Amino acid sequence: MKFLVSATPGPMPPSPEQFDAAIEWLEGKVSDGSFDCLYGYLEGGGFSVTNADTHRAVLELMADYPLFGMVSFEVRPLLEFKEGDEHHPRQTGRGAGGDGRRLSAIARGGAVESVAVRLPSIAAPATNLDAGAARAAVNPLRGSGARRP
Repeated sequence: MKFLVSATPGPMPPSPEQFDAAIEWLEGKVSDGSFDCLYGYLEGGGFSVTNADTHRAVLELMADYPLFGMVSFEVRPLLEFKEGDEHHPRQTGRGAGGDGRRLSAIARGGAVESVAVRLPSIAAPATNLDAGAARAAVNPLRGSGARRP
């Protein structure tokens, strides 16, 4: 399985020795096939596409990284392009009626904390909307007297 592992540097910069050890470790992981690729961000940090069987295996791999305690990591499982398409609302006919709307919710402890709805793009280019119409398109409750829960 492949994972995106993104590292963001912490507030404390590494010593030159720690930095050199980290570079050597990263190059070794590319050489031994643990990482498919490795890229850096302009502002510092970077990401790799990592090969591992589980999230736990990724954590164990990254725990050996010389800068492990000095960076924060985000680990996300990856799918091959179009893998899982059979579950997409457009393919199943389920969801928001197949018209491009998507509803997602973030739930913690059984209670929904936030909900986001992505609507299909507006037919007219945004430059053809006046400011009031643009605000209404983005926030349909504004000015209607309706209140958010």
